Amino acid sequence: MQELITSLPVTGVWCDATATVHGWRYLEVVNRLIEDWFERVGHSFTDMHVSADTGTPTTRLTLDVATPARLGETLEVRLRLLRLGRSSLGFRVTGTCDGAPRLDAEATLVWVHNENGRLASRPIPEALRGRMRTWLDRSGDKETVQPGAEA
Repeated sequence: MQELITSLPVTGVWCDATATVHGWRYLEVVNRLIEDWFERVGHSFTDMHVSADTGTPTTRLTLDVATPARLGETLEVRLRLLRLGRSSLGFRVTGTCDGAPRLDAEATLVWVHNENGRLASRPIPEALRGRMRTWLDRSGDKETVQPGAEA
């Protein structure tokens, strides 16, 4: 299993008048990590959305904020691939500041193809699935995946 880890400084644009991160900004963090992850598996969002006419809309998203991050802190965020189905992916994104929990999110995305303006679920291409499998977290019973499982 591989894990994507990055550090993001909390800047003023993320914060409200109390110098804490707006909750919805965490959704941007989740999306940014997922976009970076797709880049790492060799299928950038540009490839996906522009060249291949495919996409990965989010169909489920949970977000818990233990304590809001504050202006000047550095948010260390981690992304793990929890589930790899036939046409869906499940991610977990966690974030800490100096080891203290800040963010815990799970997202389910579905692989779709644009067919004459209509989005239709399709199987993830096998070559891409192979690259994704190396990221799969098989550590917990609840998070164990049966590769090839239906979306």
